[in-house]
Amino acid sequence: MHRCLQVPEILSLIFLQVEQERGGKKTLAALARTCHVFHDPSLDVLWYEQEDFSALLKCMPSDLWNESKINRYTHRFILKFRRSMVHDDWAKLGKYASRIRVLHLGTQFVVSSATSSITHLTFIDMEVFRVLSIYRPSGALLPNLRHLHWSYSPIEMFPYIHLFPHTNLSALDIWAVAVISDEEQTLFLNRLATASPNLVRLYSAGTISGMGLQHVCRMRYLKDISLSISSLSATDLALLAGLSFLSTLSIYGQQYQDITVQRLRSFCPEPFVSLRHFTIGGLNFDLCTALLLWISSWHLQKLTCDVDRSAHASTVSFEGFIDTVAQSCSQASLSYLRIISSATQPAFPELHVQATLLRPLLAFKNLTAVIIDPPIFIVMDNSILQEMALAWPDLEELSIGLERRSLLGYKVTLQGLIPLVEHCPKLKKLGVVLHATAEVNAEKPANGISFSSVVSLRFARSTITLDRVMEVAAFLSAVFPRVGPCGLSAWDDENAEDLDAGIAEDAGDCQIRDAWREVIRAYPVFATVREQERRQWQKQGHFVVGASSSQLL
Repeated sequence: MHRCLQVPEILSLIFLQVEQERGGKKTLAALARTCHVFHDPSLDVLWYEQEDFSALLKCMPSDLWNESKINRYTHRFILKFRRSMVHDDWAKLGKYASRIRVLHLGTQFVVSSATSSITHLTFIDMEVFRVLSIYRPSGALLPNLRHLHWSYSPIEMFPYIHLFPHTNLSALDIWAVAVISDEEQTLFLNRLATASPNLVRLYSAGTISGMGLQHVCRMRYLKDISLSISSLSATDLALLAGLSFLSTLSIYGQQYQDITVQRLRSFCPEPFVSLRHFTIGGLNFDLCTALLLWISSWHLQKLTCDVDRSAHASTVSFEGFIDTVAQSCSQASLSYLRIISSATQPAFPELHVQATLLRPLLAFKNLTAVIIDPPIFIVMDNSILQEMALAWPDLEELSIGLERRSLLGYKVTLQGLIPLVEHCPKLKKLGVVLHATAEVNAEKPANGISFSSVVSLRFARSTITLDRVMEVAAFLSAVFPRVGPCGLSAWDDENAEDLDAGIAEDAGDCQIRDAWREVIRAYPVFATVREQERRQWQKQGHFVVGASSSQLL
């Protein structure tokens, strides 16, 4: 055997690659049985991340457990214990348990990246967890576990999460919302802070109280937090601001109180010294502005603001927030900007502003993603879209005003998309509202330029006429030839699906929706023909003058 294959680190790299291949896990199991040198490195890779906890439990004696179908109508199985545990039952389990670094609990199925096939995972009976908690040996159940994903939603399962935290646990993601009392939640977070003081990542889908937040902030090494707070106050924000290692913060306030710049500064004059990625939700524009003025936003790389869906918005508050972003954030650092409202139908009359209000953002030359969809309709036109294309050459995603329900003021035409093709070579996702009724050059769309990097086009409730369906489909297939099967969409919201010509508020809505559906059906046909033409030209040795090798005719 070559000496290189006797180095565990080299073997680990090789086996990691093997795992990615189709049937990789079976190959690793075979390698573990091949020779002594391969045994431990292959098993370490094989057990590193476990999405099916039953695989570990099945390492115990076969007379201890039983696996059967949940019922005859499903493909899912359930694992139960047949008897009580004894000391010898742990012997083989411990051999593999120490190799697990990442564990998913409560996941119902997994999708293979190699084959896209779905595998339903075995459900673990709650009694199994109860037995494990009673009979487990001293010490941690999984002593080397680093990252726990908890996805069990039944409240009865939540107490058994205490089986897994230990001193070396570094990340905990609680994806399912367990509706537990504030007292139980506080007790859990208190135990977590004691059992896993070195935690660096904490994601919780549930809502925590102010008392629970105090225990979270006891974990001084936290770098990545995602939390929903029942009532967000300046005191809560000041607690979080004191976490000196915190680089990523996502926080959502269901209610908020006492949040002003002056009060925040009085509590903590130098907040979030390490913060790079900041997501704030549940506040209005004025409060988001106050937070940006308070935090050390000069080093922010990603900023997301999800404004309160029920709060009244105004053009003045929105403009003030945009100006604050432009003044507070670094033009060199900020690369991701997302300003949205989760409500698709605001409870107040829809407001309109001109897209020129966004011009202060054009100074951020390193932006790679711009998603702006506030509870205010932004009236775009070709000229401002061209300014954006020139200002943001590294843009990978652009989406503006897709969720607002309005058919007024659409001024971006198909021809207006051309500057993005010319000046943003990295663009992958585009979402704008189009006025797709203007004429285009049908013989040579976009002067022969095409953009094969774009894989997603979203046009929301864009306008179109029935007589231009084929023309629009031809244009899109020429300029954006590589959009995937589900990558082109328009009029795909729930309200559009339910439109009925007899009851629609605007009789033209149904025609516009149906016209876009025809575009979506025709696009892949045009794209296939153009791909065939491109291959034929390549075989004949022809090249497109003035275009890169990835461009199509």
